[in-house]
Amino acid sequence: MTPTWFAANWPQIKSWVESQYPHEGCGLVTERGRWIACDNTADSPRTSYVIDPMRVLELETTGEALCVIVHSHVDADAYFSDEDIAGATFPGTKSPAFPGVDYLVVSVKHKKADQAKLFRFAEVGEFECVFEFDFLN
Repeated sequence: MTPTWFAANWPQIKSWVESQYPHEGCGLVTERGRWIACDNTADSPRTSYVIDPMRVLELETTGEALCVIVHSHVDADAYFSDEDIAGATFPGTKSPAFPGVDYLVVSVKHKKADQAKLFRFAEVGEFECVFEFDFLN
């Protein structure tokens, strides 16, 4: 079943990550289903993403909780990489950095999103794909 926030926000998410090509695009989805596009502040934005932690803290002022962290992979499939796992877990513990938060990875090839997969923390250091969507561009 398609998550309700996905259907409501997919056009904006798709547009944002495609516009960030050839860099990884990133953003947040709140528990109320609100999409927040974020700048990628990584030193190597073509192969990694960093979201300013203040963007997450700003959610507290709105009373909204973080639901999904979104990022794209450039000219690669939508998968949860070792670097993604490292960024989603506390160093040395493999415990989730954001318990209860899912991760949407969008594949953007040649400026077009072609696949999205939603990952969820399953057990210590492991994330499982719980939703997959392929697109025809």
